[in-house]
Parts: sequence; C-alpha cells; structure tokens
Amino acid sequence: MIKRILILILFLFLFFSRIDSQNTGEYALYIVRNLSSENFKGRQAGTLGNERALNFIKEELLNMEIPHSHIYIQKFPLDVYTLEEIPKLQIYLNKKILWEGILRRDFRDIFTGSYDIQGKINFVGYGLNFNDYKDSNGKISVAQLGYENLKDKSLDRIDYRVNLAYMNSSLALFLITDKSKEYIVFQKSLFLNKYPIPVIFLSMKSWEDIKKYNRENHELELKYKIKYRLEKRDTSNLHLLIPGREDKYIILSAHIDHVGEDPDKSFFPGANDNASGVGVLMEFIKIIREKNILPKYNLIFSFFNGEEYGLKGSDYYIKNPLFPLEKTLLNINIDCVGRGEYIYLAYNYIAEDYWKKLREINKKIIPIGEHHLLTQSDQYSFVKLGIPAIFITRANEDLTMPDLHQRTDTYDRISSQSLGEVIDLLIKFIH
Repeated sequence: MIKRILILILFLFLFFSRIDSQNTGEYALYIVRNLSSENFKGRQAGTLGNERALNFIKEELLNMEIPHSHIYIQKFPLDVYTLEEIPKLQIYLNKKILWEGILRRDFRDIFTGSYDIQGKINFVGYGLNFNDYKDSNGKISVAQLGYENLKDKSLDRIDYRVNLAYMNSSLALFLITDKSKEYIVFQKSLFLNKYPIPVIFLSMKSWEDIKKYNRENHELELKYKIKYRLEKRDTSNLHLLIPGREDKYIILSAHIDHVGEDPDKSFFPGANDNASGVGVLMEFIKIIREKNILPKYNLIFSFFNGEEYGLKGSDYYIKNPLFPLEKTLLNINIDCVGRGEYIYLAYNYIAEDYWKKLREINKKIIPIGEHHLLTQSDQYSFVKLGIPAIFITRANEDLTMPDLHQRTDTYDRISSQSLGEVIDLLIKFIH
C-alpha cells in the first residue's frame, strides 16, 4: 500500500512538473498583454501611460512579496517631444492643394524637429554624388534609397545624403523607400536626429503620385509642415535587488518604454518592443521567488526608461549607479524576444566566458559578437564603460524584427513559447 502511495506521489510530482514547464512563458505573456494594452497608451517615457506602466510593474513585484526595501525608483530628467498636430505633406499649385499624403501610410519624418517648408522638387536619383544635388538650391531634394553600383554600397546612408543635400542648399531631403523598406514609413521614432534639414521618408506609391503631378506641371510645389512641442519632464528607472551569496552584481535589464501615441490618439502597443523583455524578466523574478533560488551573485533587475529617446535611462544609471560599477560583472539586456525565428547574442569581447555558457545551455542560439546591434539597446551604455555586456534578442534570418515601432506590434502576435525559451535560458544561466 505504501509503495502504491509513493508511486502515485511520484507520478503526480512528475505530471505537475511537466505542466509547470509547459506553462513557462504564460506569466510573461500576461505582462505583455497588460503593458501593450490601451491602458498605457504606448508607454512613452515622461507620459502618464508610462508612469502607469511602472506602477503596474511595481505592484506585480509587491504581489510576489518582494520587500519594499529591495525596490528602487530612480528619477531622472527627460526632454519629451510630442507632436502637436498631424504632420502635413501636400502638393500645391497656385495656392491650390492637388494632393495630400497620409502620415505613416504615405510618409513619416525621421524626427529632426519642427519645420514648415515649401519648395519645388529636384529628383537626385540615388543621391550618392555631390553633383547629383547641383540643381537643389532652394528646392526639396528627393532621393531613392539604395544604390545602383555595388561600389556605392558603403555610401548608402542617410547621414551621407543629408550632408550632400545640405551642402547644396536643399530645403529638405525626402527619401523614397522601395517595397523591401516600406515598413520604415509605418514606424515612429523618438530619437532626435540633429540633422541640419528635415528628412522625410516617402512610400513608393506616394512618390509615384507626386511624380505624376510633377511631370504635368513643374511649377507645382511640395509643402511639408510638422510641429513638435518640447517639455521638460521627469521619468524613472525601476530597479530590483535580489541578494546573492557573493558581493558582486549581475544586472539584467529590459526597457519598459515605447513610442507612445499619435495626435489622433492611435497608440503603438510595443508588445514585442519591449513588453516582451519586461515580461521575461518578471517571470524570471517570479520563478526565483517561488523556488527560493539563492543566486551566486547579487541580481539587479533594471527596468530602464527612455531607451527609445537614445538609451537615456541606462545612460543615467551608469552616471549615477545605485550599485558599485566596479563590482558589476555583467549586464544582460533583453529586448524584443517575443517574435522572430532565432535567438541572437550580440556581446563585447570581454563577455566571452558568459556568452559561451549561454551557448552551452541552448545550442540553437546564434552568437554574432560585436555586431552593430550591440549599439541598439541599453547594453551599449555598459559596453561604453568596458563592462561585459550581452544583448539577447529575437529576429528573423536577415536580422529584421517584425512590426518594429509599428501599430501592428500587438500582443496576439507574441508567443509564450518564445518568451519561455529565453526565461529557461536565464534560469539555467544563474545556477
């Protein structure tokens, strides 16, 4: 009889253990669903929606019975830019509007500030040579993204074209996207580019419309108006300390902010970017608490803010550290891990021992070393200080991230299995 009871207990243990492992990622998905909902309006740093998101995370941590004394709120100042009205792109002829574009369908700015310009059009082809812009004085230059000759591949850059257009006295630079890059038109960016002239992306269809009108009458003019409001506000990072056995620190981070909403009140959910990273860390914390795991090193969970403005939160932290940087062994930053075919690891060379351990845990992950992705999220603040740093992200084979900074980055497209795979990787890493 005792033997039967023991067998039954063992069966139930194995059964529920299997169910528990199958459910890895479900709590993370719950976090993603909440953070990407309309309640938080796209979580733009410095806004009420972002503050609500921080409070939501704090309440979830307190529900895990984490002591108040282990939660740290780190305020910092931020320049918050808000569109005051829907930007306008219009074709004028003799003060009459012939055509009007629609924001994030036909065009969008690259965020260079407020402008109100009007001028004739000068198409400059790919715009990779100084002489392409010789007739651009006082006009709006329009260039095609890409290149015709392979030797020009290294010149296919926005900043290079902007400099050529500016040196030839262009009023603005419009960049035409082909089908492979049209997603850029749908995106929203908060990172202020300090270009000397406005830069605007055009869809191929909108360029065909503009070109048609321009062929019919070269006297027509393109008018572009965009107005941002700048406000000085405060926002916050949220940090959590889970004490370890040794007096050294590993910082696990994910940015909580996204790009907010448009003047028409439509918002950008940011489910993958980066509610997914926040969800992964939250479930990781939950598992540590439930299983009473005592890590070797102190674990700092940092929910950085202002990443979308140019890594503002992590930059503030390294200049005002709450925990000794000289005792910080590693930063692991999680960003956009809910979608994409593969897990990628970008890292600085001094993190070699750490990424190799991650690779041993999951042979399917792809290490890409000091790839340019290493500069694209909060780990870069640690890289610049010479602290070992690893960036964990998901992407497709061509390293694209689906629906990035688009309204289509929604909860229903996130996989709990994808989140669970990263959670499992982190749990095994700290053991």
